[in-house]
Amino acid sequence: MVSLLIRLLALLGLLWTGKQVARQVSAVFRPRQNGDRNASEQAVNGEMVKDPICQTYIPASLALQKTINGQIYYFCGEECASKFSEQRQSETS
Repeated sequence: MVSLLIRLLALLGLLWTGKQVARQVSAVFRPRQNGDRNASEQAVNGEMVKDPICQTYIPASLALQKTINGQIYYFCGEECASKFSEQRQSETS
């Protein structure tokens, strides 16, 4: 009885390992699709975005997102967003 249980567990382990290997191999041959995506599409995928003021990278899901003149910008917080707005206003005046 015990040897049957051990064989069953070994078979399950082999099947799981085979599934993981197949997944990794298929990922190698699958074409990458995120090379030409813009920042808004990257945010959906949970990627990191760069704050234009303090130059830090933050998860897009946690970033403060502002659309200015049709362009999407990501900020780590309200302070950097305010500084960015002030800089843009001073550049246009």
